Amino acid sequence: MTSELLKQAFLKSNAYLWQQEYMKSNVLFGKYSELLHGALVDDPRPYRKQVKELVANMFNWTKEYSDEFK
Repeated sequence: MTSELLKQAFLKSNAYLWQQEYMKSNVLFGKYSELLHGALVDDPRPYRKQVKELVANMFNWTKEYSDEFK
């Protein structure tokens, strides 16, 4: 998959769309983790450590592919 296709797939992903809806401006890591942990409805809910890993990945992907959150 080319970088451009990967970028487009990420920008259309549910994770990125959620981020756009709930992160109207730059937010701190802790606030993002708190919001994401509350939004996840898996049974059982993920551990906070897992959520922090997800947030770190989202920060990295967003930094790489999104112009909106730079």
